[in-house]
Order: sequence, then structure tokens, then C-alpha cells
Amino acid sequence: MDRCGNYFVEDLESLGRGGFGEVYEVNVYNLSKTHSRKYARKYFSPSPENNKTVIKEIADLRERFLVEIKTQCDLNYIDYDSIAPIVLFSIAGDKPYFIMEKAETNLLEAIESGMSVEEKIMAVRQIIKGVKTIHDNDYVHRDLKPANILKYSDGRYKISDFGLVKDLNHVRAEVKTRFQPNGMGTDGYRAPEITESGLFSKQSDIYAIGGIINDIYSKNFTHKLKKVISKCREHWPEDRYADANELLIDFCKAMEVTP
Repeated sequence: MDRCGNYFVEDLESLGRGGFGEVYEVNVYNLSKTHSRKYARKYFSPSPENNKTVIKEIADLRERFLVEIKTQCDLNYIDYDSIAPIVLFSIAGDKPYFIMEKAETNLLEAIESGMSVEEKIMAVRQIIKGVKTIHDNDYVHRDLKPANILKYSDGRYKISDFGLVKDLNHVRAEVKTRFQPNGMGTDGYRAPEITESGLFSKQSDIYAIGGIINDIYSKNFTHKLKKVISKCREHWPEDRYADANELLIDFCKAMEVTP
């Protein structure tokens, strides 16, 4: 058990790991240890599978983890409803971490379990609104996929995993890490321009949203929705939606609901 600010934190079971960190379920106690609540803690912990070249860039990986914390905190402050919230963090030592509200599940598991018509519409709207917040503040997520969309106990879906986020504001982006993961993003959601030339933009995130919508509806969609997905998934970035708001409007028209 360790202390973070006015709380004590106790690791429980591991919830999984990625290339940059490992996530544990934790109990967070008040200082008198009379009350606790379960959260999720993500440690900076580069995967043992990383090769020696990557390990040499450990400082860059750590800086990227700190960027993830700052970006997610900033965006959640702006849009609590669509960005996964960080409640505590520590950047001291060689193993920084942050603590988030523990999600009930993620979108990938929700799709596999089955979603109602209403839940599908709600999920897509919340995801697009979250991406709009990200883009309006000059960030590109670069790793949008169902596993990185968390579902909370109130039914809301929120975007998480900002480990590959890119700050497009050159004045604000003080930390410019040299480390670039091979094959940025995930197959099936990675835009063609990233694979072909390493270029990315807000339209790269739009491409990923098209893949997510396709997954949610399992190819069981109307002609209008198919057109929305196809426009998201156009090969050339300039042929996709100009922004997330335009996509939100077209999606809601296709589903005959209000934005």
C-alpha cells in the first residue's frame, strides 16, 4: 500500500498490460482507512517484449506517458462525459502512474455481449462527441478502437488510452518525444496514409471511427448508415468528413435522431 496525496492506494489484481503500461485494479482508501473504493491504476511499465532499441529510448517512453496523463486530464476537464477521467496521479520516481474510475467493461466486450439499438446510437454519439473535443483542442488520438473506449456503470462510453496522442499545437507541445511506435495505431482502424507514408491528421481519427461504427453495427446497417461509414473510410483524407461535427450530424440523420 502506498500514499498518493490524501489517499492510500492498494494494488489488487492485474487487469492487463500494453506496450507502455500495466493496469491494476486498486482499492483507494481515505487517510483513516475507514472507507475504500475500487479504481484502476495504470503504471508506466514498458513491455518486456520491447527490443533493446526501444529500451534505450526509455526516457522518451516515460515522457510520452507523462503526456498521456496531462492530455487526458486536460481533455476530461473540458468534457467529463466523453473522456475517461483521471482522479489521481503521481509522476515521481521511475514508475509514474495515474488512477482512473474503474470501467464496467469496454466497447469491444460490449459488442461481443450484444448491444441494444438505443445503446448503439448512444455509444456512437458519445464517441464522436469525445473525438470532437479532442480535435477542437488540437489533438489527434491516433489509436481509436473499441478496446480503448470504456463503458462506465452509468452507461456512458468514454475515450481512454491517450498513449499515442499527438499535440498539433506546436507552441503548447513542449514535449516532443523521438520514440514512434512501429505501425502507429491498430490494424483495421489505422488509416491508409499512416501505413503508406507515416502521415496522420484529424481525418486519420475519422477513418478509425468508421471502423468502430462498422464493428458496432456488425455490417447490419441501413443504406444511409453505410454511406456514413464509407465516407469515414475513404482512402484519401480529403474525401472523408471535414470534422467530427459534420460526421455527428450525418450519423444522426442516418439514424433519424437528434445530435
